[in-house]
Amino acid sequence: MRHSKGVINPEHSLIGYVRARDDIADPCMFFSVALSEDGYMEKSPSNRIAAIRKAKKLSQQQLAERVGSHWITISKLERGKMQLTALWASRLAEALGVPMKEFFTATDELRELPISGRITGGVYVEKFDDPITKNIAQIDDAGIEWLEISGDDLNPYFHHGDAIGVWNVHDEDMRRVVGRVGYIILDNGDELFGFLRRHIRKNVFDVSTIHGDTREAVEVSDFMVLVTFAPITMRM
Repeated sequence: MRHSKGVINPEHSLIGYVRARDDIADPCMFFSVALSEDGYMEKSPSNRIAAIRKAKKLSQQQLAERVGSHWITISKLERGKMQLTALWASRLAEALGVPMKEFFTATDELRELPISGRITGGVYVEKFDDPITKNIAQIDDAGIEWLEISGDDLNPYFHHGDAIGVWNVHDEDMRRVVGRVGYIILDNGDELFGFLRRHIRKNVFDVSTIHGDTREAVEVSDFMVLVTFAPITMRM
């Protein structure tokens, strides 16, 4: 089902978009986000709600039902998009059966990522004589939401059964991830896999799906950028 207000144009597809940008070396690499020390993702979530919820084997929907809320609210609280007030901490602590202090921990550590080469022109791999390092945020698995690919529509980048991990981007950082691929939640409730194509004003963007289905000037409620993926052939 198409929801686009405009015409599907190859130039509006992900491949057309990537090829039109000279700062993206390769479409496949476009899917892997480098989280540098000067990037938009410098800190992990500042609470342990997700980790505790998962340890209790509860889904976000189940926890939302326990506190009389919506799962999107739980998602925002877990990822630091919505402030964890004393009232919310109390409600969640009661629902999860833990002391409020269990929600809080320091997670600001960085780690070094060794880079052994680069892809140029979308074709060639240039190996370095000596690896260079970049500092990236320590991403706790509890802060990543995993989605499974269904069907072959995203070949050759992703195949049926692959799992992709997405990470929430704060409202104030959305402009910095224009052109990045991820999970988009629109204000009208629609949920898409695509990218923010153009920023118009606060929380309002043109967005496109991977295949070029474009919606213009829509309000984006949440954006979770793609940070990792697990090919089905590598999962046991």
